Amino acid sequence: MLFFDKLMYLLLLTTFISTIFTTTYFDKKSQNKKGEYNPSNKSLYKYGKKLSYVLLTIILISLPIFLYIMINIVKDLNSNKVVNRIDILTILVLFIVANSIFGNIYYFLYLRYPNTFKGINNLKGTGDKYFFTRKYQTFIYFSFTTFFTVGYGDISPHSNICRMISVIEYIISFFLTTFIFSIFLTKNINASNLQTELKFMRRNI
Repeated sequence: MLFFDKLMYLLLLTTFISTIFTTTYFDKKSQNKKGEYNPSNKSLYKYGKKLSYVLLTIILISLPIFLYIMINIVKDLNSNKVVNRIDILTILVLFIVANSIFGNIYYFLYLRYPNTFKGINNLKGTGDKYFFTRKYQTFIYFSFTTFFTVGYGDISPHSNICRMISVIEYIISFFLTTFIFSIFLTKNINASNLQTELKFMRRNI
């Protein structure tokens, strides 16, 4: 499973780094030459549209790769006799990558349709020169609360497409958590039973 582990780690790095780099880049582009931010200009709409195209590219590349890796990791976990620490770390990274991808999807929808979420300001300037980066952090937060079914209620999807994507994220979360943790429990119980049998056999020899 080491091959898929490395692929998952690489996907995590590329997804996060590419998104953070682009949001930081467009934050700088939306400022004037003195580094000052003018909330009344049209730069948020202009660069927000360009950022949405970059996010869409990242999503279209990372999503099928993630699904392929996820399926193979689950298969490998099911075939392994024992779950080790590397497997647990890989599952943790798998959860983080899933949330990162869904965070990008929500951010893309927000940039294209600013009124699709309640609890988040639209693309009107707030005077924050790190507007795009902070919004990305907000949607990563929303993705994690949706994935782990916390749902604080401070942010909620307002359009049908956002609600459907939230449902899809919940279904993936339910599948991953129930199926993978059931594998963990089964493997650990089988391993402990095997150790008990070996101890019993040694005592009788």
